[in-house]
Amino acid sequence: MAITVKPGFAHRFGHAVGAGVGRFLALEPRLAYTFRRRGLPPVLVKILFWSVKLAVIAALLYVAFWAAIFVAGLFILAALGDGMKGKGSSFFGQNQEEDKYQPAAGWRDGREGYGYYIGNLKYDDDAR
Repeated sequence: MAITVKPGFAHRFGHAVGAGVGRFLALEPRLAYTFRRRGLPPVLVKILFWSVKLAVIAALLYVAFWAAIFVAGLFILAALGDGMKGKGSSFFGQNQEEDKYQPAAGWRDGREGYGYYIGNLKYDDDAR
């Protein structure tokens, strides 16, 4: 029995964009011929088509930049909202309730013997 998988949104979107680019590239030589036949110099036609391509790329980059800013803003708002839930949560940090169960930094006898511990990690100045 064969398993068929329906293409997702990204696949369909990429296919549509590729088809649009293909149509534009197929239309370009015909438009260039039409412009040259009407008396436009070939150099000016090339400049026209390159400027259209650059304008499209610039517009896509502009939209992508603001979409990235929007998504970053959503992440920041989500982090702020998570920090404001209460229960001792802190913004982009550890839960403050968990901190009270961590032993204070200082000299003590721990899992790795006597030494200076921060949390559960031993720090040794004379590392061998």
